[in-house]
Amino acid sequence: MLISVRHRTAYLAMPKTGSTSVEATLRNQCEFRIGGQPKFKHMNFARYEKFFAQMLESYQISDVETVCLFREPIDWLMSWYRYRSRDALAGTGRGTKGMSFEDFIDGIIVDGVVKMANVGSQAAFVRGANGKVGVNHIFRYDNFPAFESFLRGRFGQALEFPRLNSSPRAPAELSAPMRARLEDALSEDLAIYHDIAR
Repeated sequence: MLISVRHRTAYLAMPKTGSTSVEATLRNQCEFRIGGQPKFKHMNFARYEKFFAQMLESYQISDVETVCLFREPIDWLMSWYRYRSRDALAGTGRGTKGMSFEDFIDGIIVDGVVKMANVGSQAAFVRGANGKVGVNHIFRYDNFPAFESFLRGRFGQALEFPRLNSSPRAPAELSAPMRARLEDALSEDLAIYHDIAR
């Protein structure tokens, strides 16, 4: 997570949306840089609202707006599946090497809901304590140029985003019944994604 008071922007680092690249580009222009452990780097909106928004308001700073990227939900899970296929995770109980994407999805849908350790959901990431979407500006990951244009406007300069922390390629196919089951489990995430302006 990054906060630039000067540029009135708080970037919330949704996992698997190029956050390492975004942070590498913006961090030196931000007064607050929260990284390290994933629970800090990928702080969601509810935690930002509870801890940082209130702190800023205590200093009479009320014009900072939140922004994040939001990935097509099935593609987001594909990215997690590929990320966890790394050799480094083999034998840890979290790795997916040698597992099909179909089996991976079958294993994380519990009682009609996607449940995967330390991942959560994109819908939960962008919601506040009141259960409503609270992030001011949400951009589709597959329309990164719109996000980049927004940041250029805020930071007043051209920005370059290096390609970092890419996951290994791996086939990720789903049968029609499994896709339908997954889409039902991801209904809240899909609704938010489809509401984001292209």
